[in-house]
Amino acid sequence: MSKADNMLSILWLLRSGKRVTAQQLADDLEIHIRTVYRCIDSLCASGAPIISDAGPNGGYRLLGEFVDSPLLFDSEEQKALVHASVFAREAGYPFTDALSRAVDKLKRYTNEEQLERINRHSSGLAVIQTPTDARELELLKRLEEAVARGESLSMDYAKGPELTPSHRVLDPYGIVHWKGIWYVAGFCRLRQEIRSFRVDRIVRLEAADTRFERPAAFSARDFLLHSLLPDSLEAETLVTVRVQGHEHALNELCKHWLFGHALIERGQPGEALFKLGELSLQTYVPYFLLPYGKSLKILEPQILINRMAEVSLEMYKHFEAMQIKSADKKGGRVDMNKFAMYGKLTASPGKRDELVSLLLEASRSLKDMAGCELYIINESVDDPDTIWVTELWSDAEAHAGSLKNEEVLAVIQRARPLIAGAEPVRLRPVGGKGLDL
Repeated sequence: MSKADNMLSILWLLRSGKRVTAQQLADDLEIHIRTVYRCIDSLCASGAPIISDAGPNGGYRLLGEFVDSPLLFDSEEQKALVHASVFAREAGYPFTDALSRAVDKLKRYTNEEQLERINRHSSGLAVIQTPTDARELELLKRLEEAVARGESLSMDYAKGPELTPSHRVLDPYGIVHWKGIWYVAGFCRLRQEIRSFRVDRIVRLEAADTRFERPAAFSARDFLLHSLLPDSLEAETLVTVRVQGHEHALNELCKHWLFGHALIERGQPGEALFKLGELSLQTYVPYFLLPYGKSLKILEPQILINRMAEVSLEMYKHFEAMQIKSADKKGGRVDMNKFAMYGKLTASPGKRDELVSLLLEASRSLKDMAGCELYIINESVDDPDTIWVTELWSDAEAHAGSLKNEEVLAVIQRARPLIAGAEPVRLRPVGGKGLDL
């Protein structure tokens, strides 16, 4: 047997808790007594707490709780370790080679029956994940080592392929794998604050000549969730969201990483109750709900229903403009058709004047915008809270483009808290006085 096999066998025999002499070990393993001495010296140098008791009834024994340590894993533990290695490898774990060697060692010290069982279970599990390239794996290794050693790194980072990389020194606190992407969270000395960075956007990474102490209570996982999606689960103002739908659709929704954490109860059949931050309902939550289409119905709150209608209309306009442009290329209806819209806005009680002022501000930003031919704000004479907006555009694509303008978006964001309801009416002008088709 190899020296490693002899050392493992000696440890196994010492797990009985009884004192065993060197000669007994040599006889049991059919090796020379000098080989026993060499193996025990190597084990002690490796950290194994082997005690040598002299005198009558003396011999070697293991110290304390080390006797009960799992030198060998049971079948369920072996299966779990092999399955975990599959997940780690597919997620782009940077030390996959070392993990594979560890699994190989695990298989090496099993009998034929155990090995056959391990192989049977490992072949029955697969994970589908976007592969991590070799360059990113090397960056992850370097980041993990720097995190463990408390070493700062000099980093060039680009937010996109077309942007010039920016240079900074980073104190890496931890790496996180989230939704198929690796992130590093740490203290950025350029911005003088804790920030997160995508590892695949790191252009260059080198050791800096400084060290750092990571805050004891810092969690890279919690920081990343808060930085990517703030004001969702721990906002000061949490709003009740009640959703109704088919059971299978609700089951899928409750598995979503955000809605799963925000779930309060699955009360009546076909209903689910969540608690979410109010700001999140106006920003990213509607986009999470869009893929469920008509399978879900939002019962409350009204602000989410209104926002879902706005987002859906924006999506419709976006794809309608694409449809018109595509038809034009194929010789169909040209995209020179005028586009008109009447929008009925209901202001929150007492907020109409403030809302009108914001809309007039928006109209000024449209003054030089290509494609905008008419944008009139009207106050209802009969209803103190109603505003009508009349719009005329050169085509639907021009109108859709206006919704991407930063100034317009900023005004819309400021106006939303003042709006109690919105009813857009889409029109296609056919002619009349003052309208040049």
